[in-house]
Amino acid sequence: MIHFLLGILTLSVSTPVSFENAFAPSDWQCGKVTWAEEPIVDPSKLFIGTAIIDCEVTGRSGRGLDGLERALHVRALSADTVIAGPIHETFEEMPGRRFDLRDTDALGSDRVTIDADVVFATDSSTRLVYQSVSRKVKGTGNASYIRKSDLRFDVTPSTVSGKWSFRFTQHTRIQKPPIIGGGAFRNEVIKTIERDAVKQIQATFAEFPSEM
Repeated sequence: MIHFLLGILTLSVSTPVSFENAFAPSDWQCGKVTWAEEPIVDPSKLFIGTAIIDCEVTGRSGRGLDGLERALHVRALSADTVIAGPIHETFEEMPGRRFDLRDTDALGSDRVTIDADVVFATDSSTRLVYQSVSRKVKGTGNASYIRKSDLRFDVTPSTVSGKWSFRFTQHTRIQKPPIIGGGAFRNEVIKTIERDAVKQIQATFAEFPSEM
């Protein structure tokens, strides 16, 4: 999701990032972006918004939540830097694993490094939860305006056999650049997230259908 935030920050100076053809659309059915509450630009000129996306994903392997948990474990270990983990613990009354991870991404000359506390847990049959909470964000260029990027998703069995219901919750905080007014900045960020967030989630987690 870091690359997507960099794309948002270039909205007034370059072409939006494209995520077309980055995933198999037939494996994902997602609704439109909604908001936990109305996004704002606060008095400190900080955009604050929490986007919610509901998707139904078709599992291809038959491994279900255990397969997804293994994929998340592999993904965590492939971070740029594993500061700590895995630490085995109970999270939301389920056995889970916690990591302290550092990842860096770039778009052109802009770079951002995010340290995040990541935890995922599952009961192997009815529920899986993944949560990534950024605790340190350091960027250059446009990326220096990113203040926070948190992601959570909850997974449960769908009413349709072989399918899984995902609810993604993305909390974003971005400092307003001086080159754009507060109202225009808010509107452009909302427009960009509502246009591109679904494609970005599907591209970022493209391996999920084949692992579940």
